[in-house]
Parts: sequence; structure tokens; C-alpha cells
Amino acid sequence: MEDVDYLVRKIEERKGRYTVSKSGEVIQRKMLRSLLVNDVLDKPHIFRIELINTLNCNAKCAHCSNYKLSEDEKVTTRETVLKILEEAKKHQTPSINFLGGEALIDKNIFEYLSLFIEADIGVTLQTNAIRLDRDILIHLKEMGVSGVGTTIYDVIPENHDRILRVPGTFKKIINAIDICKEIGLPFNIQTIYSREAVESGAIKRIIDFCKEEGKSLKLNIIMPVGGSANEKIMLSADELDEFKKMVMSDSCLSTHCIFNNHEETCPMGRTFVGITPKGDMMPCYFMPFIFGNIHETTFDEYLEYAQSFPIFRKEVLPKGYCIVAESKKFFREILDPLYSGDYKLPIDLRKNKEFEDKLKNFKLENNV
Repeated sequence: MEDVDYLVRKIEERKGRYTVSKSGEVIQRKMLRSLLVNDVLDKPHIFRIELINTLNCNAKCAHCSNYKLSEDEKVTTRETVLKILEEAKKHQTPSINFLGGEALIDKNIFEYLSLFIEADIGVTLQTNAIRLDRDILIHLKEMGVSGVGTTIYDVIPENHDRILRVPGTFKKIINAIDICKEIGLPFNIQTIYSREAVESGAIKRIIDFCKEEGKSLKLNIIMPVGGSANEKIMLSADELDEFKKMVMSDSCLSTHCIFNNHEETCPMGRTFVGITPKGDMMPCYFMPFIFGNIHETTFDEYLEYAQSFPIFRKEVLPKGYCIVAESKKFFREILDPLYSGDYKLPIDLRKNKEFEDKLKNFKLENNV
């Protein structure tokens, strides 16, 4: 009964995300269908697309997870966006999130958002807030965008701005939060949970800030990828245990694997697809692997290939577990050779037998 009750709560929460959308009821039906296919019929189905419409960025975060991906095509094309839209409609995918780089740098971003909104697909936008102002936020609201999100690294302005290396960014976020409250546009906050952020007090300050603002907070454990591809930054077993106890004890806190005091299986390669500007399809943005390209691969074909790797199957990884953030074995055997080697990332596993076999044969040992 616990799982049934949780599914009901999950459906209600997902429904609430798109009430501001012009096609809220249609999107909610699609979301319900996708949740039932995944959670009741136990069949992989793309619930969420995340599109990097541009790798260009107006911030300079040293830890950026897109490091090395930026060597590839930097800006998507209308042809690629239309192909994603075509496949999303065919697959009945309920939601898409645009991100970067910095999504708002793309001169075509508003056209792309409109294409999905008009197709009754829930649209959200992730931004560093540097370009956000009243006019843009009102335009996003009037278009039918379902929500805007950003990452806060500290509520001490100079600390947050130092990470982005752009002065005045935190002030932009505060301004955006106030405007969104006024116009009724959901504004979502996330942060990176790292040893440094805990020891500096930033995590506590951000949690307190979100509670004062009446907002939930998504915490992403720091990933040893991109500019942070180093095993030393990974949390210890004790630190991970402390993190999960904190998230599980507070329904206002979540991760991509823990929601509403309930642990879920990671969505990578099962309910999620990440798409690069050139249309390459990735099971997770923190795994620099290509599982197909939207110009030649359907969502069903992408899922079929993903499910040929045991770690992407629902029953293999423990619930609430992020293999990239938590498994040092995975870093040593899979990620470190990629980031320290002479590879152009992401690599196409269908054309790289060495890493395809490595990933297919990878096994956790005591969840580490």
C-alpha cells in the first residue's frame, strides 16, 4: 500500500506543476499516462526530455558539467528541434526542459519554446538568471511556460557570484523570484551538495532561504564529471548517508532519485533522455555517452538500446542511488578514462566497442 499511496502523491504533485500552462489538463493526462506506463506497467517511457539548445554560456563556472561537451556543435538548429518535437508527439512525452550552457542566449529560444507549448507539451526553462528581467519573465508566463528554474550556490551574494564569475547574478535571482511571485510563474531552485558547500554553511543557508520563501529545494550531489572530474570531490559513505537522511526527513527537499520522502530508481535511460545541440541522445548528462541521434533514432529505439545495459534497468540499481555521484568504482572504471583520455565527448557507444562492453559489463560491488 505504501507504493500505491506514494504513486498517488506523485501524480498529484506532477499535476500541480503544469496548472499554469495553457494546456494544463492535456499535459496532465500525458503525465498520468507516462507515470502509469513506467510505474504500473513497468515499461520504460520518456517522461522528460532535456534539451541543451546551446552550449554557449555567459557564466564561467569552473565545475561546469558540460566541460568537453563544449567542443562539439554549440547551438541547435530548427531542424533538430522540429525532429525532437515530432518524436515527442509520437511518443506522447509530457514534458521538456530547455537548458544550456545558457538557454536564453539562443536567439531562437522563444520560437522553440512556443513550438512545444503549442503541441501541448509541458515546457520549463533552466537558466543562470543573468538575462532574466521583468519583460522576459512576463513573456514566458504569457507564452505558457510552466516554470523557470535556477541553481543557487549560496545566499551570500558575493559567494554565489564568485562561482559564476559574474557580479550581480544573485541579485538577479532575488529580483526574478519577486517578479515570479507577482505574476504567478513558478520559480524553482536547486543547488549542488558538496563537501565544501556543507562545511562553508552554504547548504544550511540555502535551505533556510527556501523555507523562508516557501519553496522546495532540489539538491544535486556534486558529480565527478566535466570541470569536477576528480574522485577527491566525491562524498564518502558517511557523508552520503548524512545527505540522504537529511533529504528523506524533509518533504521540501528532493533529488532526482528522492522525492516526497520516497526513494526512486534513477530515471537515466528509462524515463529520461538528454539531447545535445546536434541531436545526440544521452541517457544522462553526467554520462558522456551517445545512445542515438534524434535524426535517425526514435525514442523507442533509444530506450531499447539503453535497456541492453543492465545499469539502466529498473531492478538493478538501488532506489535513491545515483551511480555517477556515489560509485567510485564507476568513476575509476568508466568516467575517469573518458575525461583523462584523448576522447571527443560525448562518445557514441554504438561505434566504440571498448566502452560499450565496459558499460554493459559494469557491476556494482556493495553499492560502491
